[in-house]
Amino acid sequence: MTASLPRCVALLLLVLPFVAAVAVAPDDTEVERLIAQLGSTKFKEREAATKRLQELGEPARAALHKAAAFSKDAEIRQRASRLMSALNAKLQIRRFEGHTDGVIAVALSPDGKLALSGAVCYTSQDSDARLWDVETGKELRRFEGHTGGVYSVAFSPDGKQAVTGGDTTIRLWEVATAKELKRFEGHMGGVYSVVFSPDGKKVLSGGVDRIARLWDVETGKELKRFEGHTSMVRLVAFAPDGKRALTRSVCQDQTMRLWDVASGKEVHRFDLTHPESRGGTFGTVGIAFAPDGRLISSAGQDNTVRLWDAETGKEVRRLEGHTGEVSAVTFTPDGKRLLSGADDRTFRVWDVQSGKELYCLAGHTDKLWGTIACSADGRYALTGSFDKTLRLWRLPR
Repeated sequence: MTASLPRCVALLLLVLPFVAAVAVAPDDTEVERLIAQLGSTKFKEREAATKRLQELGEPARAALHKAAAFSKDAEIRQRASRLMSALNAKLQIRRFEGHTDGVIAVALSPDGKLALSGAVCYTSQDSDARLWDVETGKELRRFEGHTGGVYSVAFSPDGKQAVTGGDTTIRLWEVATAKELKRFEGHMGGVYSVVFSPDGKKVLSGGVDRIARLWDVETGKELKRFEGHTSMVRLVAFAPDGKRALTRSVCQDQTMRLWDVASGKEVHRFDLTHPESRGGTFGTVGIAFAPDGRLISSAGQDNTVRLWDAETGKEVRRLEGHTGEVSAVTFTPDGKRLLSGADDRTFRVWDVQSGKELYCLAGHTDKLWGTIACSADGRYALTGSFDKTLRLWRLPR
């Protein structure tokens, strides 16, 4: 049809949709006006503002989140909260259900097709790690054998094996069959954290006995111990190059420690105490290395996430916004964003460079506890909660 029109008119018809899209893009003034309008005494004005904010969607998220949390007008808070829930629903892709106790450990396979989870086993006998199909949300198989909760899970770098920590053992599994391949024994008490080295040849673990241990995957033998913590080692992590290891303790020992893997010597000690400290809790322990190894993040009882310089051991900045204890942190693969989960039942996305909160996602009906997993392409995140579910989210760009 456009072939018979003058060329300038045809070009204009092609450009108009783009012009229209630009014309409806919101600015801060419009969004603020619309949110204020949510509290109008006139029903039609409130409905018009609600409809327009729904159309805007993600660009209005930050302002809606602020209004839902802090507006003095109850009507605005209520309507903004409903709009936020609608936005979150669009980002929540899938729910994985089946656990009978709080989910404390989650992991995504390197190819993003499988999820692994473990629960605390407080109120039920939920003592098996569970493998899920990410595409369908269906449980595929269980890794059976632990006699208590499964507090930590991890996939090997090639995705063919998995490791779990619980009771007093670390167990190595074949993912395809859920067959137990090896059992690492030596911890004198519960094992609360396990992770593969970047090359997949070693496993690092931490537990109640206040010791982090390094294991050889092929032989199952203990290679090294990292000793010095005065309370349980609740979480462990490897640096991306595998040359350093990170451990975090709770209760009386409010420290995170960086170790040289080859020598077993402590490199840095990070003091995580703060004025609101109550001696530490079991769940408030999240730690993570940035993909380039330069930054370390830690979760806090003071509702903050702290970023540390891995070279100097100094605090770089704090990310503030959560209204409950933060228990899980992880970086996106590009290192530009950080994900956190907390007792306030929210999962948040932060800009690492500025420390600005980008998104606040809600949907879980109880606190997020333990770990957050991010897909290798940075497009999705997996969270676990005390509401006994795992949830898969699409990360906003």
